Amino acid sequence: MNPRLASLLAKIDEYPDVTIVAVSKEVGVQEIRLAYDCGFRHFGENRMQDALAKQDALDLHVSWHFVGRLQTNKVRSAAGRFALYHSLSSLHLAEEMNRIALRTGSCFPCLVQVNASLEQTKQGLALGEVADFLALVSRLPGVRVLGLMTMGPHTEDRLAIRRVFRQVRALYEELRRMPSGEACMQHLSMGMSADYELALDEGATMLRIGSAIFSNLRDNGGRHDGK
Repeated sequence: MNPRLASLLAKIDEYPDVTIVAVSKEVGVQEIRLAYDCGFRHFGENRMQDALAKQDALDLHVSWHFVGRLQTNKVRSAAGRFALYHSLSSLHLAEEMNRIALRTGSCFPCLVQVNASLEQTKQGLALGEVADFLALVSRLPGVRVLGLMTMGPHTEDRLAIRRVFRQVRALYEELRRMPSGEACMQHLSMGMSADYELALDEGATMLRIGSAIFSNLRDNGGRHDGK
């Protein structure tokens, strides 16, 4: 097995309740099949057209996640096609999801994106905006918030990354104590290929890992429970 992939899987095996989303946005169906054969069962895409094409081309029993920014004009085509939408941070988008859900009899399970570091290049709500946003979205029956998603800041400072993950985890725990009518905090999605170890240490329940899986997968001779 490729040493880097072996190290990743060994680390994740220490956290049996963590779900790995193999972010397959840069690879084709052949690589996804290879990942499936190694035990991965959750796959993440960030472009709607590519995601739907891969879903239609594959006959695998997997869960698809939309990990990119969902545009309002793509909501109809996305309805019912994904187990989880990872980047809700706009009331306008939530209202469009609700409109389509009511028309199609579907539901949009979502994670609210949090931009704890307030980086201008990233989407997401500030920590202090999340509770009010949840109160508004809770009025939309076609949208179900199931947790939070965040990305670590774009920096080499590991302490800064850890601080952001810790802040979002604290918010997640606070929201879990709220009345269940506003949100059901089941998932805390944080941590990617470069910082997943920090995210695990700080309480992530879901990782979004792309290159650390797919760039090493062809050398992998074993299997793994992708949960």
